[in-house]
Amino acid sequence: MMPQISVFRQRALPFACVLALGLAACAPPRDLRPDLDADVWPPRLFSVSMESPENLVLTFDKDVTVVPDSLVVEQFDETGLIQTMQDDDDTLGPAVRIGDDGGERVVLAFDRPTRPGIRYSVGAAVEDSRGNSLQLVAFAYGYNDRVPQLQINEFTTRRSANHPEMAELLVLSDGNLGGVTVTTGTQREYSERLIFPSVDVRTGDYLLLHFRPEGAEHEISEFGDDLALSGGLNAQDHARDVWIPGASGLPSNNGVLAIWEHPAGPPIDAVAWTNRTSASDERYRGFGSLRMERWVEELVDAGAWVIEGLSPRPEDLIWIDYSTATRSMNRSPGAANTRSASDWHTAPTRGSSWGEENTTDVHMP
Repeated sequence: MMPQISVFRQRALPFACVLALGLAACAPPRDLRPDLDADVWPPRLFSVSMESPENLVLTFDKDVTVVPDSLVVEQFDETGLIQTMQDDDDTLGPAVRIGDDGGERVVLAFDRPTRPGIRYSVGAAVEDSRGNSLQLVAFAYGYNDRVPQLQINEFTTRRSANHPEMAELLVLSDGNLGGVTVTTGTQREYSERLIFPSVDVRTGDYLLLHFRPEGAEHEISEFGDDLALSGGLNAQDHARDVWIPGASGLPSNNGVLAIWEHPAGPPIDAVAWTNRTSASDERYRGFGSLRMERWVEELVDAGAWVIEGLSPRPEDLIWIDYSTATRSMNRSPGAANTRSASDWHTAPTRGSSWGEENTTDVHMP
């Protein structure tokens, strides 16, 4: 499976394209069509993808070559520090070679596998046969062929002083979380995003995502083996606590939470909730905002959320109004995931079960 791929910056280098338009008085007009028909446009970058643990592929709209000495590849370690990767310095990671596959595909072939969850940047200048050139910087995450199956298992969007917003992920298969991405919202538009580092997990593990950290020193994300490392509100010693840096909570009444194989990858699971109906207002089909309408449409288009009709309605989402800070939204243990509102029920008051099997008891309003 591919890791996250996102283009950071794309800029065309200056290129010569000068047409002499100043004509002598009384001279017949010159036919400019041969000049205008010439290819004077810089290459366009179509995609960036990790196609194997060793190969990062840049795809363009035309045949290109890499400008000599323009290629710079860097990797970011877990603390965000940058290391430049060079052929003559084996301590800085795998060397990089340039491969050519048909001209439209530039292959960067690493001598050793990239690391899941580690971010890599590629800077380069490319040019076509006419000398039109493009300078680019793109980011990719190390290839992960062991992405686990995950399920959003429990969540709460309402908070109290001692119970801030949280979500619980249940691991359904062994694997590695490197590059797996959680968004409040979707890939294109999100308010919070977490990209996991390389972490091995096993079937039955629980991940507790804390969406309103207080900034305390003991709020430590447990990416290692010690599951009792973290403190903080609702931290659990029997589950892996993960604190979303800078997060200010989940949307209380209308929102989306989604998991993706990597930041530009296919969905793993998603939930969407509301306290609105189609009759709530005439704008945005009752969703209340253009952003919420777009979020739901993107989930549906990606196959992450199933609706009954031809277009999404608020009635297709989880009804959130019965939930509270301790009355969480739950899946029933062992039930099939249909990616729809029918999978979910509201737990009774104080029925939250973070890091443990969910209750089958249902709140009766």
